[in-house]
Amino acid sequence: MSAWRFTADERPAFLGAPYTPPIGAGRRAAFALCGGVFAIASIFVAAVVTQNLPQVAGGFGITTARVTWLSAVFLGTGAGANLLAIKLRQQFPVGHVFAALLWIEVAAGTLALARPGFATALVALASHGLAMATGIATAVFYLLEVWPRTRLIAVATAIGAVQLALPLGRLVQVEWLTADGNRGLNLIGIALPAIQIVLLGLCPLPPTLRRPVLRPLDLVSTALLGPALVMVAGVLALGPLLGWTQTPWLGTMLALAVAMAATAVMIEAGRRDAPVLYMGWALRPYVLWPFLIALADRSLVAAHAVGLASLLGPSALDNDRLHAVFAVNAAGMAIGILIVVRHLKDAALPWLAVAALAATALAALAAGALHGTAMLLVSQALVGLGTTMFSSTALVYAIRRLRRHGSEYFATQITMFASSQTFGLLLGTAWSMQVVVAAARGDRGAIPGGAAQTLYAAIACAAAVLAAMIAVARLVRTKGQAS
Repeated sequence: MSAWRFTADERPAFLGAPYTPPIGAGRRAAFALCGGVFAIASIFVAAVVTQNLPQVAGGFGITTARVTWLSAVFLGTGAGANLLAIKLRQQFPVGHVFAALLWIEVAAGTLALARPGFATALVALASHGLAMATGIATAVFYLLEVWPRTRLIAVATAIGAVQLALPLGRLVQVEWLTADGNRGLNLIGIALPAIQIVLLGLCPLPPTLRRPVLRPLDLVSTALLGPALVMVAGVLALGPLLGWTQTPWLGTMLALAVAMAATAVMIEAGRRDAPVLYMGWALRPYVLWPFLIALADRSLVAAHAVGLASLLGPSALDNDRLHAVFAVNAAGMAIGILIVVRHLKDAALPWLAVAALAATALAALAAGALHGTAMLLVSQALVGLGTTMFSSTALVYAIRRLRRHGSEYFATQITMFASSQTFGLLLGTAWSMQVVVAAARGDRGAIPGGAAQTLYAAIACAAAVLAAMIAVARLVRTKGQAS
């Protein structure tokens, strides 16, 4: 770092982030391109798999229940690896950490291509999960170089761009993807990390603010919490398909996961030397309430997606028939990003969250009254709008809190946000899949698809009201302090 000279206002706000020296328009455009690619690529392979589970299962010649492990392994591995990845980025250059994880992903993808099968696909998705959190962080850091004076815009844009991978993943041609034992999927799993490695080499970040933060107990906590999160993800993914009470080993796996997670939490609660998780901070009301609202929002978005597929019937099983719908969903997400960037002010953040939850509720109501293509397009545009608005706003709100209370809580706050998105997705999918499976089996008391969407809308409205109450209380408190 001796070749670089930085002023005080170019110093990063958090450990692990890069310095932000002045750069020209060409380099700024290159950083913006890299940031967008890293954000979308961070979950693209998993998005393709998750949105095409029946077809991918057919490519492997296995059941849909078994192939669901691919999504569970990706989400659980990503959530668990995030704990250690944050500290790695704080001690080592983020570009080096990300490149190492991408090379692991390329190696795993090459193995899956050479020896196609379910086992090698699991390894490939696990490696994709390992790189996910660092890929998102790297996207944020590249966009920080584009907007060095308005850093929260970089955060909001990167997190919103990550969500674009979901509809874009549905645009991949299914026949090409699954031919010859899912050869297309394996090619994507190699090409995307390879492209990112090239971009890292052509357009490296400036030096990052670093110091030694790794401790031996970090490995112990990660070794306990990482597998626990993978097992919880597996239980939530498989429970609706196999039956919560008809599959005893799911209960055993959940009990083991809870025991391992509890052990990790007790270790972290007792640490005084740079813990991975600050449990006292995580349980504070102003940290816990936004986490619970974010969890509810992500659950409702996921439940809406699964429930909508059940309402559409057989046509939803083939993404190739619904490209216009997914394009509209992506457009709604892009508009959501623009709205957040345009109104990214401290006083507006709670109201952006209320608007996002309201859009989610309207999307569910529109789906419940599904009549023709027009209503379907409206529903998907609204859910795209609400998804990016809420996820971007929630993380920006969390980071603003961190700036007031100290950067040592950064790893804990980011882990909580990532967990709300990961497990919100799993909870919402499990909930809605249970409704779909019960209805398909003709179980007594099963909720019809349209009624389920109405229920999702009611819960989203309740979450919006709660967020509005928090916003009003915060506004009253601020005015009271000013007077």
